[in-house]
Amino acid sequence: AACDVTRVSGVVEGTTVVLDLTLTEPLNLQSGPMDEGTLVISLSLPDGRVLSIDLRGRAATLDGVAVPWAVLRFNALPTYAATRQELRFDLGRLASPGDVVVISVSGSDDVEPVEVTLAEQHVDQAPETLLDRDGGLRLAVMNVLWDGHADAGRGRQVSRLLAAVDADVIALQEAVAREDLPDRDEGEIPDTAAAARSVKRVLDRGLEGRWNVVADGLGCAVASRTDMQPISLGSGVRGAAAIVDANGDGIGEGDPLVVSVHLKCCGFAGSPEDDQRVAEVAAIVEALRPHATNHPIVVAGDYNLVGSRSPLDMLTDTPLRLSETLPTQVGEDTAVTWRGLSPTESFWPGRLDLITHASSIAAKRTFVLDTADLDDATLAKHGLMRSDSLASDHLLMVADFVMEHD
Repeated sequence: AACDVTRVSGVVEGTTVVLDLTLTEPLNLQSGPMDEGTLVISLSLPDGRVLSIDLRGRAATLDGVAVPWAVLRFNALPTYAATRQELRFDLGRLASPGDVVVISVSGSDDVEPVEVTLAEQHVDQAPETLLDRDGGLRLAVMNVLWDGHADAGRGRQVSRLLAAVDADVIALQEAVAREDLPDRDEGEIPDTAAAARSVKRVLDRGLEGRWNVVADGLGCAVASRTDMQPISLGSGVRGAAAIVDANGDGIGEGDPLVVSVHLKCCGFAGSPEDDQRVAEVAAIVEALRPHATNHPIVVAGDYNLVGSRSPLDMLTDTPLRLSETLPTQVGEDTAVTWRGLSPTESFWPGRLDLITHASSIAAKRTFVLDTADLDDATLAKHGLMRSDSLASDHLLMVADFVMEHD
C-alpha cells in the first residue's frame, strides 16, 4: 500500500489521545496523488459508536455524522511529508475518563489495533509571565489574512496582539488587500514604496513609536523602530528582507538580516506547488548567501510546508545552515500555527509558520500566541481580548534572540 503504516502507538494526556504513526516512506497525510488512496483512523467508543477520521478525505464522522475538527481539537504534525506523524485529538466531548477506546488504521497493510484508557483532564493555566521578553531582540511574526492589520475590525485585534508582545521587529505576511495584489502574469510591477507606507501608517497608528518598513508589494513586510537596509530577494519570491540596526547605534557587521517570507501554498510532495516552493527557497538562498558571513540571518513567515520538507532542508543545510525553532502555544503542548476559521474547513490545524535563524544567535524564548487559551489575568495584564487571535487564521509567533554582540 502507498500509505503503508508499519507501527501505531498511542498515549493519553487526560482525554486527549496522542497517536504516533510510523510509515515506510515520507507521506503527506492530508493530500497526495489519487492513486495512493487514504488512511482512515477508526476509534471504537465504549457505547458502540465509531469515530472515523479519513485523512486524505479530510473529514471526521461519528456514526456517519460530520464532526468539525474544533470539536476534537484535532491536529497532525508535521504538515510536510514524513515517515513519522503525530495525531492529537481530544475525546472529552465524546467519551469520559476511564473509558477504553480501541484505535485501528485502515488503508495500509495490517497493523495491530491500539487500546487506550482515557484519564482525568488536567488544565494548566498559562502563567502571566510567559509573554514577557527574555532579553535580546524580540521578533513577532504573523500572517494577518489579507489586510487584517488594516481592516476596520480585525486591525484593532492585530494591533492589540502586536502591542502585547512589544516586539522590536515585526515580520508580516498578507499585509495587503487581495484585490490590490499586482497581476505579475500581466507584467504589473509591485509598488514596494506604497506598500511600505501603507504598513507604516497602520503600525504608527496602532503601536508605540515610529516604524520603518520594508515591503515587497506582495503582502510581505519587515518593520522595525530602528533603521533598516533593504535587501532584494529577486522578483520571483514573495518576501521582504532587511538588515536591522539591532542596537540603534547604526547598521554594521553583526546586525541581523530579517526575512519575512510567504511561500507558495497547497499541493503535496512532488506536486507543481511543491516544486515552486523549492524554486522560491533556492532564490532566497542565493540572495542571502553574500550576506551570511557578516549578518546573522532570520527567515520567518508562512512557509506553507504541506508538501516535501525540501524547502526547509535547503535553509538548514549549506550554505546558510540555519537552525529551526519550534515555538509552542502558550499554555498548550502544540506547535500549531494555523487553523481554519470556518467550522466546515476541511484542512485540520497544522504548523505552516516557521522561524529559522543563524547558529550565531540564540533563540532564548519562543512561543505561539492564541488568546483563546490564555487565562483572564494574562489577558488583562497584556490588554488583550479572548477573541483577538480570531483576527487571522494564522497565529502570532514570537522569538527572543540574543545577538552575538549583546
